[in-house]
Amino acid sequence: MKSTFKKIILFILIIGAIIIVAILVFGKEKIQTNVLQSQNQSLLSTTEPSTANDSAKFLQSLAQVKSMKLDTTFFANKSYQKLVDFSLPIVLEDPRLVGRVNPFAPLGVDSFFGQTEIKPEAKTDIKP
Repeated sequence: MKSTFKKIILFILIIGAIIIVAILVFGKEKIQTNVLQSQNQSLLSTTEPSTANDSAKFLQSLAQVKSMKLDTTFFANKSYQKLVDFSLPIVLEDPRLVGRVNPFAPLGVDSFFGQTEIKPEAKTDIKP
């Protein structure tokens, strides 16, 4: 009698656990979809007035930028005129070290002004 009673209680506990898991799994989807729907509705209702407000702010900022006057007397200053450009041109020791024309093109494809050329993969042995 005790073993049948234990089996019944175990069976009830297993069924209860399955029901709880099912409620948690399938119940969350309903809650999440309801929350998403309410958030979407609130976003849609608040988007239109804020767009007009944002446009007004943007136009106001644009008007402020257009009304700015920059003082260009700095460029006429003698000390600015005496500045010298000490930049050096980049000299390549090995022409094979030049990068690709389009670094975002797929490997094996070089494009230059709309012309596409497929190059075979070349093995280069560059030793430092």
